[in-house]
Amino acid sequence: MNKIYNPEKSSWPDILKRPTPTVEDIESIVLDVFNDVKSLGDEGVKKYTEKFDGVSLSNFEVSKDE
Repeated sequence: MNKIYNPEKSSWPDILKRPTPTVEDIESIVLDVFNDVKSLGDEGVKKYTEKFDGVSLSNFEVSKDE
């Protein structure tokens, strides 16, 4: 991490730039997720729910209150 203290205002736009993924950067990842869910079904959903959301599901049932 770079620490920048009291930068000139003219340098703010460059300092604040963030790398933004393009569709091409993430397309293969998204296709892998879709293919896994398509082929693995609920197990694929569980896998990616845990990976991306940090939640380990034991079932998909939802109560009336939920």
